[in-house]
Amino acid sequence: MSEKIEGTLRDFELTKQCRNDFLRYVVEILVERYHINKSSLFREIGVKSQFAYHWLNGKNMSHNKMNELELVLSDLYGVLLDDELQYHTNYIAKIKKESGKEYNKWKKSEAYKHKDLRVTDYLG
Repeated sequence: MSEKIEGTLRDFELTKQCRNDFLRYVVEILVERYHINKSSLFREIGVKSQFAYHWLNGKNMSHNKMNELELVLSDLYGVLLDDELQYHTNYIAKIKKESGKEYNKWKKSEAYKHKDLRVTDYLG
């Protein structure tokens, strides 16, 4: 029984990591292409600038904060993430679990490096 619970928690954290990675990716695109103000974005969801800095550099935020960030991205910037984010979260979690090499391949890909929004073309 404890193994099953452990596995579920591990899967939850993996999905959380992938979701954080993808949201960081979206924020990077908005900053680079559309010059949005990161401080304003994080202020909207009640995240202090110090945490925002750490989040942008790899620290994970909670699912609740990610939900708020998705709403702000949608409301303020017209980024529709629901289906797209769910697809990527599930897909990235799957390939990360099955093959870390595939995930690393995507992270090193030209699509990721150039912040190409058509990442679905690369991921399939």
